[in-house]
Amino acid sequence: MPTMAAGGDRLSGLSDDLLRRILHFVPAQEGVFTSVLSRRWRPLWRSCGAVNLEARALKYGHNDRYCKEARGRFFARRDAVVSAAHKALDTAAAAEADGDGPVRKLTFRVEAQTEDEVRDFLHRDVGWRDKHDVFAGVLSHRAAHRLEELRIAAVDSDDGKPMHFETSKYEACPNIHGLGIFPLAVGSLPSKTLRVLEITNCSKLEQTSPPVFFPRLESLRLRHCNMPLNNLQDIIDAAPLLAIIRLDSVLLEDDEKRHGNRRRDSRDNAPPPEQDRLNRSLRCRTTISLVMDRCSFKEEGTLQIYAPMLRRFRYRGVLRHISLSPPPPHLARAELTLTEYGNVRHRDPRVARQSFWGTVRGFSHAKEMKLRVRHLEEIATTNEKRQAKLLPVLPSLERLHLQGVYTAPGNMAAAAIENLLRCCPALRDLQIDLSTSQEDAKRKFQYGQDFLERKHRSEFEESVQRFKRRRLQPTVGAGDDNDGHVNYFDEVSDLPGLSGHSFECLRKCLRRVGLQFQRQTTDCFGTKLVKFFAQDAKVLEELCIDAGNERIHDHLKLKVEKWVAHLSSTKRRRINSSGATKLQVFSLPRSYIWEELV
Repeated sequence: MPTMAAGGDRLSGLSDDLLRRILHFVPAQEGVFTSVLSRRWRPLWRSCGAVNLEARALKYGHNDRYCKEARGRFFARRDAVVSAAHKALDTAAAAEADGDGPVRKLTFRVEAQTEDEVRDFLHRDVGWRDKHDVFAGVLSHRAAHRLEELRIAAVDSDDGKPMHFETSKYEACPNIHGLGIFPLAVGSLPSKTLRVLEITNCSKLEQTSPPVFFPRLESLRLRHCNMPLNNLQDIIDAAPLLAIIRLDSVLLEDDEKRHGNRRRDSRDNAPPPEQDRLNRSLRCRTTISLVMDRCSFKEEGTLQIYAPMLRRFRYRGVLRHISLSPPPPHLARAELTLTEYGNVRHRDPRVARQSFWGTVRGFSHAKEMKLRVRHLEEIATTNEKRQAKLLPVLPSLERLHLQGVYTAPGNMAAAAIENLLRCCPALRDLQIDLSTSQEDAKRKFQYGQDFLERKHRSEFEESVQRFKRRRLQPTVGAGDDNDGHVNYFDEVSDLPGLSGHSFECLRKCLRRVGLQFQRQTTDCFGTKLVKFFAQDAKVLEELCIDAGNERIHDHLKLKVEKWVAHLSSTKRRRINSSGATKLQVFSLPRSYIWEELV
């Protein structure tokens, strides 16, 4: 063991309770192997209160699925795995009879190379008749009757590799491969004691008649499942203490009996007319945390969520109207990440704006908000009548983090920022990360460290040379004003849609602004934002900048100091006792930047 090689057996010094906690997360087979280490280890695995089962289906060869002998080997392996699972539970049940605690946690993960192999492993026999239900059989064991945590997964990915939906940036779609592999009977679950339930790749989870109740269920997570919305609602209604709901790549089908069997031509990319859009509802009366990650519907429409106790909400997916109605009064943090539409290329800008601001309206009580927007132009509106109708008021919002992709020269991106500032009268901390559509198209899923170092070095050298050339040239329009200060404002032009506007947060409470952008010779949008906040944020104390390399903020810092020095005399900007402005310029910490937009 590595700990012994490093200078002694450190594990022997740990208490039995701590060793049981470690074995709580170990697969059952490895847990059994620990019994041979010493007499002290023999009872530990049996009394750790957890059974973690992992099974890999035997791979079929070419056309072996139709060979009786190959099928016999396949199902013999399956039967051996099931037998080993029952033996592990028998051991845990015997430990409970000897006075140790019952099994509180069960994890069962089945892996196979293909979806057909998973289904065969779980439900078929040599004669191709559906006789087996492996999950239900394991859950029927007496040792599983008092489970508090249950995690079940069947995946068509062997050797622990991530499934496609785990790495995809798009939503689940109705025809995606491997969406919902196995059905699961609600009646087979240990409903009376269950607190945590996590299911991966379930194709059917329906309530029974009479319904099964989950009086202690606190956390529900569904991953890559096919779950009609009415079935999900039935499960939520049966759990009066359900506080955490997480839906990852779940296809929330509509009840065809309720909405009719309507189907649109898949070639029609335009959204349906407003009167034809479905209005769905989801009631989560006791939910504190709700996550919807790349979930989808077969048809366009609005999802109205009633969650009066909600404190944390996170949505990642295409732009649709998610209405938190009424707005949860205790909402502390909201995250909204807008992804690409996949094959849908044509988007109605009017519907997009209404959907975005209609969703943000539900965050009216949030104290912290994070927005990731692929197309800032989609959410911006410059018409005053539309602003009065669309823009909500977020009176409690103190921290806002905006990540956005825009198209140069950025006039509509400036309008989007103006819309957000107008909505946030109490904003204290603002972080804006920007990239152009051209830069975003070139981005890879991950940045290599060598590439970043080369990029930073070349951009820094270029910025230094440009700075030296600028110092040797006279400033266009520079001159002294009546107070003897040099006018440097002609170096960077104002931003249409932002400069000259007055916002309550800029006048009273905005203390910190962080800006991350790529500074280019043809696009000075980021630099214009720096100037705007330096000029118009009257109580700003910290301005953190990252313009694409490690040192550019030093050059911008000189400009900001000159702008602020000029404003200190002409606009009576607040200064400290030594006569210097309280605004300080820093380099943006690396933890804030280079976060990939999904």
